[in-house]
Amino acid sequence: MEIPAGSVEIQTGLYVYDTTTIIAGTTYPKRKLYSAEGYCFWQVSNPENYDEEGNLLPAEERVYAQYSSLAVSQATWTYEQLNAEFISVPVQEGFEIVSVPNSSVTA
Repeated sequence: MEIPAGSVEIQTGLYVYDTTTIIAGTTYPKRKLYSAEGYCFWQVSNPENYDEEGNLLPAEERVYAQYSSLAVSQATWTYEQLNAEFISVPVQEGFEIVSVPNSSVTA
C-alpha cells in the first residue's frame, strides 16, 4: 500500500493524511488513516470490540482495518484524540481485516 506524501505517522505503523473536500460549494477538512506495511489498526469505541459484559475481546476476535476515511467530525481531532481512538498493531495470523486499500483508492 502506498501512503500519500505529506502523511504524518501518529503511532508506529499508523499514518494520517489531511486534505479537503468541497460539498455544495463549502470546503470541509477530510482525513484518512493508512497502515504501514505489516500493520493494521482497530477502533476503541467500535462496539464489536467488546463482549456483552463490556469486556475487551481478545485480539483475534477484534475487527481490524488498514485504511479508513474518517467522518468529517473526526477531521478536526488532535493527534492525541486519534491515538486514543485508533490503536495500531502488527498484523498477525487470524486477524480479520475488513478495510484494505486497493489500487483505486486515492488521496
